[in-house]
Amino acid sequence: MPQSSESILTRLWSFLLSSVTVSHLHVMHTLLAAGALLVWLVGITLLVRGRRHYRRLSEMDFLPDEMENLPTLSILVPACNEGATVEKAMRSLLALDYPNLEIIAVDDRSIDDTGAILDRLAAEDSRLQVLHISELPGAGLVRTMRFRGRAKKRVASGCSLPTQTSISRPMPSAAR
Repeated sequence: MPQSSESILTRLWSFLLSSVTVSHLHVMHTLLAAGALLVWLVGITLLVRGRRHYRRLSEMDFLPDEMENLPTLSILVPACNEGATVEKAMRSLLALDYPNLEIIAVDDRSIDDTGAILDRLAAEDSRLQVLHISELPGAGLVRTMRFRGRAKKRVASGCSLPTQTSISRPMPSAAR
């Protein structure tokens, strides 16, 4: 008559418990912890050594025609009542040395002079575009920023960095 699977598992479990002592458990726990530490150290070593082999984009020398062929980078900056800080933030973004850069500032229903400051800065630098939002769109702000009209013409033409805030000040080489 075949034994039930429950009785086989019960017998196996009782055999394991009778043959394994506390000292065995301590040794197995120590070996497991040492193995995990070894895997972690190997991973960190490979990460650190691997970074030495690759130069940062800001450290590479590009020919002028290579610089012009880099993809367009679009930075989307929402601003609502940021009149006190928006000019400094926009000037820091305009100081980025990435060649194909476009900055799209979204004046999100500001009641202060944020929109006027953004318009003045856009007149000074063609890389800055200003999108004024007067009311919340029914289909969502992202769709309004990315598409305009029935032809769905893209406002942002490059890869987008959508979470820039007006108080952040990136380094000039940050876009590389």
